[in-house]
Amino acid sequence: MSLSSHTRLTGVLVAGVIATCPSFASAIDGVTIVPQIAFQQKQLDFKQSFKGGDNAGIEGDFDLTLPTLNLTVTALYQKGYLSIKYDNSFGNNFADADNGFTKANSEVERSDFSITAGYNVWKALSLFAGYMTGDTKITPDPRYIDNPGAQQNNAQCVNTFPCFPTVISNLAQDHKLLDLSPYEQKYKESGFFLGASYGLQIKQLGTLSFSVAYALMDGEYTDNYLEGTETPKTFRYEGDSKGYSLGLTWSAPLTQNTGYFLDLRRQNYNMDADDNTALFSGSVETEENMTTATVGIQGYF
Repeated sequence: MSLSSHTRLTGVLVAGVIATCPSFASAIDGVTIVPQIAFQQKQLDFKQSFKGGDNAGIEGDFDLTLPTLNLTVTALYQKGYLSIKYDNSFGNNFADADNGFTKANSEVERSDFSITAGYNVWKALSLFAGYMTGDTKITPDPRYIDNPGAQQNNAQCVNTFPCFPTVISNLAQDHKLLDLSPYEQKYKESGFFLGASYGLQIKQLGTLSFSVAYALMDGEYTDNYLEGTETPKTFRYEGDSKGYSLGLTWSAPLTQNTGYFLDLRRQNYNMDADDNTALFSGSVETEENMTTATVGIQGYF
């Protein structure tokens, strides 16, 4: 596949653009397989606020940088492509979180998965669509909150008024007092997206491409508060999540059958969800902004 023809097949969402691709074919005649491996630095800015009900007014945020491993495999055929991508943060990454019911140094993990199908519609312009899921997990460290009405130094206080945890409490401490599994919160968005990309061939050096995508998804916020006891009080908020992605990618060959790519991407997800347990009233709004810098290599088979 020549450089000029390949510039039409750009814009794989989040994974970056498939770079300059020589004429290699797989066992299926005319199909080129392009595996990628990449390292990302993902800056996550997280904000949350509760609306209405007993938890009204609770809000907080945190930010941190997550080192992330990205794995992608793409099949190219004529003017179309199909791509599967997975990335996952690694290492122990902590943030000073003050979103609802954490109030502590908290470990943060993020993973994403997507399947994307695209087609070149005109010159270097491609349209694509697909399905994605994204998961953020927050595990706060247990600690005491020294405010009136908050936790005391005994397990009996967890479910006893007036020291039942207030809106400022660290729920992980209750799990520690009761010898339960660590307290954690999970945020998930999943659904479909549509987008477009355009690639510019820069002489014979490589390809500079731009992409934009919009997603309509389901959103969910859950926790495991007091799971394993006779009176669990777990959160489960469900609703809609909307998001967009803006990307700028440079890709170029290294050898006849390898290449590299550099990708800068901005993603935003907004979730508006309502209580689904009948234990709590009101709703919760969550916003996640991610700015990701990626460097990777790829092969052509």
